Amino acid sequence: ACRVTDYLLLVLCIIIVAIVTLSITLTVKGKQEPKPNVVLVIADDMGHNDIGYYNQDNDIRTPFLDKLAGSGLRLDNYYGQSICTPARAALFTGRYPFRYGMQGARPLLYGAKIGLPLSENQLLPQIMSEGGYKTALVGKWHLGYASWDYTPLKRGFDMFYGMYGGFSNYLTHKTPPE
Repeated sequence: ACRVTDYLLLVLCIIIVAIVTLSITLTVKGKQEPKPNVVLVIADDMGHNDIGYYNQDNDIRTPFLDKLAGSGLRLDNYYGQSICTPARAALFTGRYPFRYGMQGARPLLYGAKIGLPLSENQLLPQIMSEGGYKTALVGKWHLGYASWDYTPLKRGFDMFYGMYGGFSNYLTHKTPPE
């Protein structure tokens, strides 16, 4: 188990370093080159073969994601968490969720008085902002909202449009009772 943990940490660190490297402004002959756009898509609860570019024989058609994958960088050799809260925590911190208590067999529930610890203060959106990027999160946060300090706009995102927790209906925006 230690080897897997060490490997996961190494992979996440490499991803973070690669993204930070992309965010550094390149100076060529005193002139700033434009930084590349970075769009990071996280889709939890999705099977490996549920996307077209992995399985052409699948009945599920994903033409837009296939086009993005064909023209962008595909990170397809990694280990991830099996559920949403730990997956997001690992992505945004670059650290294995066990190190700060966000592992577990289930995601955060509505009304939980916990969240991604505030001591985790170097999150991916903060690093991207320091590199001159504008950051936005569209979709599900699911890393806690015990107070405003735990929410996306206080954790490095410039814009947030979505839901704080999981188990929400994307069409009606209704959540389960707390």
